[in-house]
Amino acid sequence: MNPQAFRSFPQVSATSATTTCTTPSHSPSRTAFATWSPTGEAIAYVKDNDLYILPSATPNSKPIRITPTGNTFLFHGVPDWVYEEEFFSSDSALWRSPTFHKLPFLSFDETLIEGFTLPMYNPTEDANGGMPYTTDVTMKYPKLGYHNPLVSVHVFDFGRYLEKVADLGGEEEVATEQETHTLD
Repeated sequence: MNPQAFRSFPQVSATSATTTCTTPSHSPSRTAFATWSPTGEAIAYVKDNDLYILPSATPNSKPIRITPTGNTFLFHGVPDWVYEEEFFSSDSALWRSPTFHKLPFLSFDETLIEGFTLPMYNPTEDANGGMPYTTDVTMKYPKLGYHNPLVSVHVFDFGRYLEKVADLGGEEEVATEQETHTLD
């Protein structure tokens, strides 16, 4: 995942003329991707390589964490840089059903991929200032004949999750494995 792809996603309310963020502000932002549901009520987003759903765009809505295992080498809902560049031509690896009750997504595991060190030129925020020397950056880089990311397909059943929460009479903020199906 390209760290420069992270960004903030504000929500603007036309009725109250207020702006809130999908997640609390961080510098730099840790949100890699966000998309509205087809119905315009909910937002699916990826933060710290984990997938979340914000059921409502209202400021008091609490996010539901769909995946708890995202880390530097495991991405949920966003592709690694190779798949982003070579296969999808997109920074998203999640899709939405028309009612948003199902959310299919891919997970990418780069654990077995070797690191490759690249020189980073001018690694400052100031494009005019510059740095006279490079900084080395090591990233996972699959080479021909070696391991590629392991990709798995999942479907989060948002409809089932909402039914379960209604049956329990409250709000849960973390989905369980019962709502997420892995396709083999």
